[in-house]
Amino acid sequence: MYDKKDALYIKAPVIINGITDRQGDVVSGSDNIKKIKTNFGNQNLFDIDHKRIPMNDVSIEENYINEMDEFISGFLVPTGSWIDILKVDNPMIKEQYITMNYED
Repeated sequence: MYDKKDALYIKAPVIINGITDRQGDVVSGSDNIKKIKTNFGNQNLFDIDHKRIPMNDVSIEENYINEMDEFISGFLVPTGSWIDILKVDNPMIKEQYITMNYED
């Protein structure tokens, strides 16, 4: 029997307001980020580093634009950023995440 507590829950910024991402893109202003979020919808499609390889057993539990600065894994995520809370049941992703966090 599946137990909800077996899932891994991850809070992850999708677009950080005013900060350049790994691909060199930067979006500033919560209104611009809200437009992107609205146009994207709640597709529940996931890949790693935009490699377009779909990942199964990952879903969005919560999806919001933050109204105040937040710290996620020790990094400041400024107000107006798009944040997801993900539920991960994919064993490969869970193992990678756990291993990555224990190596730090």
